[in-house]
Amino acid sequence: MTLVWISTSVDQNSESVLFTLQFSHVPNFYVVDASNRQQDSFQIYIFDSPRRDDAGLAGGYVNVKGIIRGEEIHNSAGLPIRSVFPDPGATADTTSGGWGSVRTTLPFVQSGKTVFYIASLTALGVAGNKVFGFGFETYHYGATEGFNGRCASDSVCRRQRQRPVKTPFPRGSAKSTM
Repeated sequence: MTLVWISTSVDQNSESVLFTLQFSHVPNFYVVDASNRQQDSFQIYIFDSPRRDDAGLAGGYVNVKGIIRGEEIHNSAGLPIRSVFPDPGATADTTSGGWGSVRTTLPFVQSGKTVFYIASLTALGVAGNKVFGFGFETYHYGATEGFNGRCASDSVCRRQRQRPVKTPFPRGSAKSTM
C-alpha cells in the first residue's frame, strides 16, 4: 500500500486540521500477522515548521512534535496521536512502538482508498502554530515503504517518486548482450 498524497486544511478559528489521506488501494488496518503488525499502516510525523529535506527525523527526533500512529488502529477505537518521547519513569506501553504516551485518540472515516480525520493543533504538539510541517511513511506488515518529510500544512503533499538507480559498468568490462 502506498500513501499517494495527504492534504491538510487548517481552520484558524478552531485551531484544528482536517487531514485527508489518499492510498493507492483500499488499506486494511485490521488484519495482523503473527507478530501483531497490521497488513497496512502509516505514521505521520508532525514538525514545528515545514522542511525542505527528508532529515526531519535526524538528531534524535528533536524536530518531531507528535506522532499519528496508524499502526495502532487495530488495537484501539480510533487513530492515536502520541508524544514523541516516553514519560520519564513511565511503564512502557506495549502498543506504542517505542513512542510516548497517547495524547488523544481520534475518530476517523475510511471511504475506500481515502481516510479522513480532524486533529487539534494542541494534540499535534503545535498549538498556535498554523504553519507546521509533517512527514509520513507507510508500512506493509511492519516493513517500511519509504519516508517523505517535505510537507507543509494547508497544502497537498504527494509522495516523492523513487528514481531508478543506474549501476555503471566497471571500466574495461563488456556489457551483457542478452
